[in-house]
Amino acid sequence: RARAHVVGTCAGRVFEDSRARGLPLEFLVGRGNFAQGLDLALAEMRVGERASVSVDADAGWGVEGNRALSVPGSASLEYEVELLAVTHEGELWDMVFERKMEGAEWRRARGVQLFKQGHVYFAHEEFLQGQRYLAYMLELTDEQAVVVQAAKLTSDLNCAASALKLGLEHDVLKFGKAALLVDKKNAKALYRMAQAHAALGDIPRALEWCDGLLLAHPGDAEGARLRTRIERRAEELERKRQRFFKGMFSAAPGAGEGEGEAAGEAEARSLEPVDRRESQQQPQGWIRRLLRSLLLPAALPLALAVLA
Repeated sequence: RARAHVVGTCAGRVFEDSRARGLPLEFLVGRGNFAQGLDLALAEMRVGERASVSVDADAGWGVEGNRALSVPGSASLEYEVELLAVTHEGELWDMVFERKMEGAEWRRARGVQLFKQGHVYFAHEEFLQGQRYLAYMLELTDEQAVVVQAAKLTSDLNCAASALKLGLEHDVLKFGKAALLVDKKNAKALYRMAQAHAALGDIPRALEWCDGLLLAHPGDAEGARLRTRIERRAEELERKRQRFFKGMFSAAPGAGEGEGEAAGEAEARSLEPVDRRESQQQPQGWIRRLLRSLLLPAALPLALAVLA
């Protein structure tokens, strides 16, 4: 495990600065937690050494980039690195129970500190690293199993909270479900599930999770407020949907056609003068009606898909 201060820039913009945070990064070298080029550079450095590292897109964040760090796709990266320490951690299956629990708690504490400072991406990475220590737990005593279960619950809830802020809604659902396997009435897990479904636009499922939260915890004020917000969002979307279809079908051939065309022409005249030469080149009214009748059926499925 490498401890290092890292300042990363992309096209002159700083996207990572551990010095400004006052907390060095803790790398598991070769595990792919950060840009591959940075991983390779650290593996070649000595403790106390400083280096400038240039990383092309293939060894950086690739064609997809890194949305959480605001790094665009196919971008080259520049790093200023100082290697502070190297620790041989060993393999997880060789660690004793106490060492694994210490590692999990250490990563959790770092993640909480970064989360409170607003460095959500790096907090999320710390929470994920903490889960590694809890994944390989074999031949536990009953007492140890209870401790691990409680630590997993906390870890899943932390991962869900940071994933939600990063816009990783499907990861939120994964961590939320894992937490509910440990505690099926956990208020935070139920709340995160509702939030994730709402962010994904699945309003009915979001309301179901809100109802589940309020059923398990009738006096939960945060749950009640969340449900109200989701209901208002659903009403707003329904109003937009109705306005959209009203506008679409009011332009359909046959219904109020003369009035609609007259109003449209009057509105156009009120906005700008009419160029007579251009107006003579426009299709006649019956041609416009024919085009509408042909295009409207084709546009409707696309409109429904956009609204969904």
